[in-house]
Amino acid sequence: MICDHCSCNQEDLFLFSLPCGYLVCHEHIISQDNSFECFSILNLCDHVDSIKQDIGSYLKDCLSSVNSKIDLKRETLKAHFNKIIDDHYESLRSQVEEHESKYTDTIKQDLNQIDTKKIRDEIQNQNQIEPTDFNALNKFLTDLKTKNLDQNLQQMEQFQNFDFYQSEKEPDLDISELFGSFSQNDTQMVDEKSKSSDQPKFICKVGLAKFEELSNGQIVSKSFSKPSNLVIYDPQSGRIKEIAGKSSIKFLFTKEDTDEIIVVDDEFNVRIFLDGKCLNSYNLIKKGIRRTDLVEDKLFILTDDSFFTIFNYFNGQIINQYRIEWKSSIQEALFFYNFILITYQSKKYFYLALFNLNTGKIEKEEKMIRPHRLILEKLNRNKFATNSSERGQLLPIIGFGI
Repeated sequence: MICDHCSCNQEDLFLFSLPCGYLVCHEHIISQDNSFECFSILNLCDHVDSIKQDIGSYLKDCLSSVNSKIDLKRETLKAHFNKIIDDHYESLRSQVEEHESKYTDTIKQDLNQIDTKKIRDEIQNQNQIEPTDFNALNKFLTDLKTKNLDQNLQQMEQFQNFDFYQSEKEPDLDISELFGSFSQNDTQMVDEKSKSSDQPKFICKVGLAKFEELSNGQIVSKSFSKPSNLVIYDPQSGRIKEIAGKSSIKFLFTKEDTDEIIVVDDEFNVRIFLDGKCLNSYNLIKKGIRRTDLVEDKLFILTDDSFFTIFNYFNGQIINQYRIEWKSSIQEALFFYNFILITYQSKKYFYLALFNLNTGKIEKEEKMIRPHRLILEKLNRNKFATNSSERGQLLPIIGFGI
């Protein structure tokens, strides 16, 4: 997650949530005595003041890219339709030229068959035939008919029947669907009066006992209705992916540098997922698990018999194993890369001790007045917070300086 103060990408344990809602690194808090000067809020105020000075220019700047996209779409569509119109125009012209060429050859052939000079001579000679010589007149008319003069002429005149018929149909075109529309995307400005009528939208149910967030914003948890199933919810798309399992999920971790999901079920089966696919699986020894945690590439497990076992998270190979002999049975534990913080409570006090994984010994121990309710939280790789009752107040104690 990102610190809103310095924009540094940190683990969840490094960040504090301020009352204003911003997340800041733990170091920003402890470096100031009384209060934290949140530059994120101050920068936001500066931004609001700059908008108030010239709201019109601000809105024009925000919408300039929208206008540019509309102009570009207009020119693109004009060029596209101009090409379609020009292509069809060229197609029609080609059809006209094709018919012109076809009829030119046909008419030329027919015209060559007509000897107009001979016909003229025969008509001239017809004047010399006696009106009563019907045989000669009939022969002249028959010969003229066989020349198909009228049919050839009619064939030639058919060329004049071609015409261009304009379409009278109105174009059925939804220009808004073709061009696009102007609207507000994702976020919507809600009128104050209508806020009270808005109803929350139900998306899905996930197990509240444990859920994690991946770097891409996806939420990982066990299924509410089927605790053996792993649920991956994507808030951006609204999609929910559910991966079936055989046994109820007991522990769930995510590896922040790779977004791998590590699942431990109540049958001591471990599965590693990435992008919804199972990369590997292995089985642990069936013992009562009191506490477990993932620290970088190490999977820490505390069993009921006070054994600490450190595994390679991916293949289940045992890296080291310890049995801590202490005043009493261990009640709580926080795991760090090189240390384990363990606790024990008596009627009046509770005890904190640091177990060094390199030396295998308890190095630091502290006794505190037992609070009504013990709070023990891991802050980051080398610090934790707890509380002690003193004069009726709960006072935070930050780590042992590991």
